[in-house]
Amino acid sequence: MLDHLASTGELENTVVIVTSDNGMGAPRAKGDLYDPGTRMPFALMWKGKAKGGRTVTDFVNLADVAPTLIELAGITPPKEMTARSLVPIIKSDAEGRVDPTRDFVVVGIERHDTCYPMRAIRTDEYLLIRNDADPKSNRRDDFWNTPTPPPAKEAEIREKGFHYEPLMRLFSNPEILPKSLLAFGPRPQWELYDVRNDPWELKNLAADPAHAGALDALKKRMDDYLVGTGDPRALGAAKFDQYPHYGEIPKDDTVTLDQITAWKKFEAGSNQRIRAEIHGAQQ
Repeated sequence: MLDHLASTGELENTVVIVTSDNGMGAPRAKGDLYDPGTRMPFALMWKGKAKGGRTVTDFVNLADVAPTLIELAGITPPKEMTARSLVPIIKSDAEGRVDPTRDFVVVGIERHDTCYPMRAIRTDEYLLIRNDADPKSNRRDDFWNTPTPPPAKEAEIREKGFHYEPLMRLFSNPEILPKSLLAFGPRPQWELYDVRNDPWELKNLAADPAHAGALDALKKRMDDYLVGTGDPRALGAAKFDQYPHYGEIPKDDTVTLDQITAWKKFEAGSNQRIRAEIHGAQQ
């Protein structure tokens, strides 16, 4: 790709970003807010414009890419965007922590497989996770409300396409049970990890009095950010819970041509509406 851009004379007119969209498909990774699920590789090159050979430690959210590219295109990002442009970092020659205000990042998840809504804040020292285990959406808690699911639960999980059935069958093994619960078991509302001393985020310190100060400070910082950026859950709205589900897989795991056609029609309509909203914001 780089060779092609160079041969066409467009290399110095192109911003190249290499990153990923989520963590590996494994427990406590993809679909979770621990580091293996949220910490992505990120490399950026703008030949002749951005100084290379630097390692920047500023916390960046992939949402920041959108206002960055919009600004580089000479367009003012829509006011609805709560992410921040990376252009000041790109144009800087400094490395390490370039912007002192980028000393944390807030991440979240709503619907994904068997998870429930979660929010988290990550700093250099800590990861704080809030599990919003609402009875209507806490699917993981509903499935794993007992260390050894009864046959009826096993059938229900299998019917819903649960991906880790082999581990489920080992729940009665005392050597496997603690690890299974770490991956799939119900979780407390708050999880706090000292990432410098516990990089795998296995020892929850939320109830440790020695870390009470850090817990309170991180709660406030995350809440302030979520309220300031209009997160519906932080504002007490049930907006996310009211969204309809689309494209449910039939119980026999087959998809008909009519279903594919219906989904493509829905997807096309959504994309057209999004393009219209973006166009309107640019006017």
